[in-house]
Amino acid sequence: MMRMTLRLRFIACVAAAALVLGLGVHADAPFVYAIRGARVVTVTSSPISNGTVVIRNGLIDAVGADVQPPADAVVIDGAGLTVYPGLIDMGSSVGLDIQVPAQQPQTVRSTDEAERWKRSVVLRADVNAADHVKLDAPELSRLATSGITTVLATPPGVLIKGQSALVNVTTPEVEPGVGAIATPRSGVSVVRAPVALHVEFQNPRGDVYPASLLGAIAFVRQSFIDAQYQQLLEQRYQKSPAGMLRPPFDPALEAMQPALAARLPVAFEAGLEREVLRALRMAKEFKLDPIITGAHEADLAAADLKAQNARVIYSLNFPTRPRTLAPDADEPARELRLRAHVSKAPASLEKAGIV
Repeated sequence: MMRMTLRLRFIACVAAAALVLGLGVHADAPFVYAIRGARVVTVTSSPISNGTVVIRNGLIDAVGADVQPPADAVVIDGAGLTVYPGLIDMGSSVGLDIQVPAQQPQTVRSTDEAERWKRSVVLRADVNAADHVKLDAPELSRLATSGITTVLATPPGVLIKGQSALVNVTTPEVEPGVGAIATPRSGVSVVRAPVALHVEFQNPRGDVYPASLLGAIAFVRQSFIDAQYQQLLEQRYQKSPAGMLRPPFDPALEAMQPALAARLPVAFEAGLEREVLRALRMAKEFKLDPIITGAHEADLAAADLKAQNARVIYSLNFPTRPRTLAPDADEPARELRLRAHVSKAPASLEKAGIV
């Protein structure tokens, strides 16, 4: 993972410059481009007033004032233009075709059906964002015009929300190879999937259990216990199936197995110090690989984060004064302290060695 200075909600990503300019890729076209004569804004040094950027096979190959375009490159005149690293939104459901129902469907007739429906709303570990990307969504195009070239597509919802995917917001045109029957377009835009299993301790809306924070914590914890038990049943059956019923297949619990084996990180949405500590306790109990997202008071738990090798995705959605609040109305001191604190936390996290 990148250092904390690059891991704010929007992260500089040098490999995205080609996407900013909307370069298409064809099977018979050269995979080398050179943007020449542009003002180049870099990540680690001062801007280059008249520089060249060479992109080879989708990656930055060279950047500098003295760089010459390769002989096989498509040269793009950058005079009067500014080239800068693309930004990554590290947590968004924009462009995902995923619906989270809030009201129980009228077709539910029995208590068992109602309970299964409620469980399906808050236990969605098997939902993979990469399977639900709408590449033609206008919201993605608007992100590209703002300089955001990649998003960590995160399924919407609460409690166990599903698995995220790193997705480029623009899709180059790719001609199918010889013998290809159907090439999925999403395969070109999805950089990595899954990235993490996302958990958020927030009460669901509508007629859905649990209806309290304590219930939400208990449900998430029980879901991890159920996933462990499911794994144990499967192992016993595989070892000696004689006389045993095959364990029922549960896609949500099955999707949690990589997280329990620490092969898939678990991203906990946690802003306040107590929320961060709560997430870390659960990660320690189940031996998970934790990532803290939001993290506005994560620096107050820096020692605990360091002890568990937890990473942080710091949100730039800073708390603000509610617009509906009267100009002369008082606010809780807690809210005022948080607003004063959030801009200082990233530096404290970096100083503590949290990435």
